[in-house]
Amino acid sequence: MKINIFILIIFITSKVFSQSNFPDSNAIWNVNYINSVGTPTDEMLYGLKGDTLINDTLYNKLYTLSDTTISDGNLQDYIGGFRQEGQKVWFKPAYWSYPDILLYDFSASEGDTVWHKACLHLFNNSEYTHEFLSCENFDVIQDITIENGVKKYILLALKPVPDEWYLGIGSILGIFGPIMDYPLIGDTYNLACFKHNDTVKYKNNLMCNKCFCSGLTGVDEKKNNSDWISIFPNPAQNLLTIEVQKLYSKIVVEIFDVKGSIIYKKESLDSPILFNDSFHGIYFVKLLVDNEAITKKIIIE
Repeated sequence: MKINIFILIIFITSKVFSQSNFPDSNAIWNVNYINSVGTPTDEMLYGLKGDTLINDTLYNKLYTLSDTTISDGNLQDYIGGFRQEGQKVWFKPAYWSYPDILLYDFSASEGDTVWHKACLHLFNNSEYTHEFLSCENFDVIQDITIENGVKKYILLALKPVPDEWYLGIGSILGIFGPIMDYPLIGDTYNLACFKHNDTVKYKNNLMCNKCFCSGLTGVDEKKNNSDWISIFPNPAQNLLTIEVQKLYSKIVVEIFDVKGSIIYKKESLDSPILFNDSFHGIYFVKLLVDNEAITKKIIIE
């Protein structure tokens, strides 16, 4: 009888800890944006689809989504890729000169320090944009428990917002919770839902009692249908050309940096845009074409 009980305990324990460290495909994260007064006002959707090979290393590609399904028509901005090394999860931003970021370390024990050495700024200028920066960001594992059969990592409150990690899911602050840089105005983020292989495995939506409040079922045309705008070359050096392939009566062009400062503004497209040698990095082109606003990311080398 004792032997049978011992075998049963081993079987149950192996089932609990046999979860994958992190998904590599067909996963969707829904993240609530919470404003400075504590009100959730928006949903941000991220999805894993496809792989890419960089320097002989395979990465799982992460996109923002315009809908609640992972299909080619719903893929928006390509943010970067995940790779797993043992129980560590690394992220490489879409601009490949930036080194891999250690996002999660599920091999860490109680009392261990996990150094991320990166920060993420999120900007909402008509649509969410991401900027990854180098910084001495870290987490300390305070406790490790099991919740509903999932391994849970409780972190010391070293940041403005307390964080927890779930094995196979990520942070309760959203997919980039470990490296999120929170502004002084009090904005925060919350993992509303995590869905893997069409199964909801985590739900804490502050906007509604569903995985996705928007209830979208098709492509969001307003966000996704911008094929009539061409911005090239990208990456650019000293010259940028913008072409609009449809008739319009009024256009305003703005280019702003990652801090939201406008570096260029013009109400026509009569000539290419020239940059001097002081401009390098990530910028955003915002076009107001009649009553429609489109924002696209560019890189100036």
